[in-house]
Amino acid sequence: MTKNIYLAGPFFDEKNEQRNRAQKAFDALSKNPTVGDIYLPMNNQEADAPELSLAWSKEVYQRDINAMENADAIVAIHDFEGHGMDEGTAFEIGWAIDKKYIVLFQENKFPVNVMILQGANYFTDSFEELSTIDFDNEEQKPYSGEII
Repeated sequence: MTKNIYLAGPFFDEKNEQRNRAQKAFDALSKNPTVGDIYLPMNNQEADAPELSLAWSKEVYQRDINAMENADAIVAIHDFEGHGMDEGTAFEIGWAIDKKYIVLFQENKFPVNVMILQGANYFTDSFEELSTIDFDNEEQKPYSGEII
């Protein structure tokens, strides 16, 4: 049985490094035989209301919440460009704690906050590994880097 994934992560940098990283993670997860549908918020920003209006934000927020509720697991990208933790990704991880299986992906090495560390079940820095994680059995892999 395949699992539905909500792929959380930032995608707002000017050089598109975050968008490229999210797309590479999406592509890797697409190769995983234990993964079914993948919801990537950056591909679901369209709404009936004008972009960045309050009505637009409500529509996008509710769609993302519904996608998280329907997901079996959250894969959160923990790589940020130029400013600490992305607020949206932090919210998505916090929302999922004690509700969902959480995989934390970190391509670049830097310390992980203790609150994020304790909420996640599996840690990886490899796109290739995203294509082989056993989401059916929710395998565990501890973090082995620096903590803040």
